[in-house]
Amino acid sequence: MSPGSSNFEIPADVEIDRWGSGDLPPYHQTDLYLFHDQCWDRLVEHFSPQEFDLDCIFNALERLPLPPSYPWYPTNCSESPLFKEMAFNGRYGLPSIEELMRFAKARPKPLHTTEKIPLLSSPHDFQRLSVEMIEYIAALLPTRDALNLRQASRAVAPIFFSSAFWKTRFDINGERGFILPILRDLIRTEQGQEFDWRLLYHCTCRLNCSAWFHYERRCWEALRWLRDTALALHSGKSRPLDFRGNALNHYHNTRFRDTYTEAVTIDSPVCQIAISAHKDMGGLFVTGLEFFFKDRPKALIGYTLPGAKQLSAREYGVNPAFPHFSYPGIRVTLDVVEIHGIAVSPTFEGISGVCILQGHKYWENLYNQNTSWVGYNSHSLPVVNSVSSICLDEIEQIFAVANSRKVLDLGILGRAERRVKQWPEGEWEKIVNQCKDLGYLPAHLELW
Repeated sequence: MSPGSSNFEIPADVEIDRWGSGDLPPYHQTDLYLFHDQCWDRLVEHFSPQEFDLDCIFNALERLPLPPSYPWYPTNCSESPLFKEMAFNGRYGLPSIEELMRFAKARPKPLHTTEKIPLLSSPHDFQRLSVEMIEYIAALLPTRDALNLRQASRAVAPIFFSSAFWKTRFDINGERGFILPILRDLIRTEQGQEFDWRLLYHCTCRLNCSAWFHYERRCWEALRWLRDTALALHSGKSRPLDFRGNALNHYHNTRFRDTYTEAVTIDSPVCQIAISAHKDMGGLFVTGLEFFFKDRPKALIGYTLPGAKQLSAREYGVNPAFPHFSYPGIRVTLDVVEIHGIAVSPTFEGISGVCILQGHKYWENLYNQNTSWVGYNSHSLPVVNSVSSICLDEIEQIFAVANSRKVLDLGILGRAERRVKQWPEGEWEKIVNQCKDLGYLPAHLELW
């Protein structure tokens, strides 16, 4: 559909269809997902016709988390000239190939002594396969597993130099699929046949481009997860772990230059969490989270500055004033019972505040005006209105993206019965009516 359009049509249950004019059946107490044409095209692109099942996709969407700071109420962000420039044609800040490869290094040359090593082992299955068949097998594997095949047989070694193999890394569901929109024109040309795909793969391990491209990658991650979840539901296999926040880095294993990722596995009850933050010239930011477990050694994400003021949750809650955050900052230790998530107050430069969501009814903290924060709570609003709420029923891993100075982003993997509702039940009718008034929903569409 297009924004503001008054004509909609519910796609047929067994078809890949588009929105248009038509009769609308009432939807009683169920979620309804409306797609722009561009969004629908991006979703369908990840599926083959044989894989596409609307029922499974709907159930996967029910588990897909809402975007950070999801704007139920319209904002002026999408109307700004900068947003329209950086989100051209439904894509975010696409760099050029030259920009991605500006730190390219010449490929290393093999030692002369290793170029002519004879094959001393007796023939085996891999040596009986053609190079094309080996490339086909390798294309189905993650890059690390494909390259590790060389340890099983020297006959697999040619894939390291195979342009066809490295090109598959940039397929839509490959490790670098989020770069495919930049490469479409190149792939269709004769130049694409001679292009050094291995070098591009190496260059994109660390991204050198606009931070806007981060949003493009996040969209691609979510669509990859949506596809994997829908296929798992369709086949009856175990579905991928639920995620919240920035937790899908394993799909591509890339990072922006001068950043790194850290992870903590939650395989034991967490007793305490120490949160470190300080106010530097660039503002107030969280620098680290330290996890203390019941029956295993502690784990640290980020860092704590030596000399930071040590505070308990009670001492900090009495006077959470900004002077505390002056260099070298503070370290607040919180007692934890049943951690279920971390609410974060994000900025374009990093995380300025966090709140630990815990306890049996952890979701109630989302609407609690007095929820305790370490750092800065955007606009001093309840968690759900102002920040990215990262929570699950069971947490298995916590991820962080950081640089040498601060924590930039957080994410978690685990399990949840369903997506946490973002508004109290009494607010739903108000939200729907406002969307109808603004033309985002047709006036005659019944959702209850």
